[in-house]
Amino acid sequence: MTDPRTRLGEAVTLQKQGNTARARTICLSLLAEKSIHAETRFLLSLLEMQDKNYDDALYYIDAAIASQPHNLAALNNRGAILRALGRHAQALETYDRILAIKPDHAEALSNRGNVMFDLGRYDDAIAAFDAAFAANPGFADALTNKANTLFRIRRFDDAWAANQQALKVDPGYSRAWFGLGTILAERGENDAAIAHFDRALASWPENPDAHFNKSLCLLRKGDFENGLPAYEYRWKKKNFTSQPPSFTQPRWTGAEDLTGKTILLYCEQGFGDTIQFLRYIPHIRAAKIVLEVQEPLLRLTQANFPDATVIPQGAPLPDFDYHCAFMSLPLAMGVNIDNAPYLAATPRAMPPASKPRIGIVWAGRPTHRNDINRSIPLPEFAAIFSDDFDFISLQKDRADNLGLYPQVTDMGTDLHDFADTAQIIMALDLVVAVDTSVVHLAGALGKPVWVLIPAVPDWRWLLHRADSPWYPSMRLYRQPAQGDWQTPLTAIKADLKTI
Repeated sequence: MTDPRTRLGEAVTLQKQGNTARARTICLSLLAEKSIHAETRFLLSLLEMQDKNYDDALYYIDAAIASQPHNLAALNNRGAILRALGRHAQALETYDRILAIKPDHAEALSNRGNVMFDLGRYDDAIAAFDAAFAANPGFADALTNKANTLFRIRRFDDAWAANQQALKVDPGYSRAWFGLGTILAERGENDAAIAHFDRALASWPENPDAHFNKSLCLLRKGDFENGLPAYEYRWKKKNFTSQPPSFTQPRWTGAEDLTGKTILLYCEQGFGDTIQFLRYIPHIRAAKIVLEVQEPLLRLTQANFPDATVIPQGAPLPDFDYHCAFMSLPLAMGVNIDNAPYLAATPRAMPPASKPRIGIVWAGRPTHRNDINRSIPLPEFAAIFSDDFDFISLQKDRADNLGLYPQVTDMGTDLHDFADTAQIIMALDLVVAVDTSVVHLAGALGKPVWVLIPAVPDWRWLLHRADSPWYPSMRLYRQPAQGDWQTPLTAIKADLKTI
């Protein structure tokens, strides 16, 4: 049998190649033979972290540290595992242990900054990244971490400078080129952003963040042929909204014959994303369709697709042969499908109206990363209010003082799920809203809907057009520049006079 040190080296090579299963088998055999325990457990922690088995990773790294309490690399790894587990206080304590031994440990300083970033302590994070770079002026990663933090707090010029500084350290550094591309995309400079993402991919061809952000720019430009395949890299992103599925059944790509088969279609992102791509259900030819949707969409989906098995997200899954995420259906089936209304609802009984009824939504979910760009403060949105209309608030879970606006009736407390919202929308003449799930619902129902779109829009609204290929009843009112809601609101107020 090969000596333990050689076998451990083989396991390290396999780990770097991504063959975690084979590497784990070697490590476990070494432990069974009571050979080189600390290094083996350290490698096992890396393997478990690579496979996102963070509790097991913590078990092995703690075992390694027990025999080598001053192993700084092991302690640094422990901090990363605790961060992944969301145990930020313990992660900070671990990094402090390293810094007590070696105050200028650049990686520990930078990783401590990452924890501060997670906690929203952005000034502390920037200070930590600066200290890391001061400790190691060749540490480009500290600069890109700083740039990412500056980007988060919208200091785009400073983020640009930090990424440029990282490129002086390492001209081919993928994360820095990616950071520059992300800033350009945020500014709406899609072609320049794509060029920078390509530079990022030149040195790291499988950089999932660069592929994904490039896909958003391509899709925004209407390049579905190249954008949709690149959009699949979302599953490889470390911090993507949803985790990739672990199904043993194959993914449906659109090429496989579904005759006599059952397909699972499942939600992965927001309510609006699910609503938008329910449009594909009538076009899927399978013996049986299982739809997994978010709980608030359950009744609406069941009512509109009675031949499908509809289950809430997280419920036990029935047997199926293939699976596909809703957001992957455009890649599997193309985008040139019938865009006629595909949802229906019985209008809510409401008192007779003497004026047109207009549903309104002025803000999205506050925790949405782009909420600062898409939501409008109610006092600013109120510019469209007039006594010529009855405005119906479809806004949920907001503390805005609607009592200041006698033209508005608040129906937010009547909205228990999207079936309720759909019934109220069907009783309205028009919906005016920012980019939220309500506009997708109104569009899917075929109800006239006017949407306020930020200067740098979500990819599905494309560029430089006032209509939407997804929803014929939709009209888009775009900001001419970031922060300028007055222009589209003024246009809406003028167009309301034509109703």
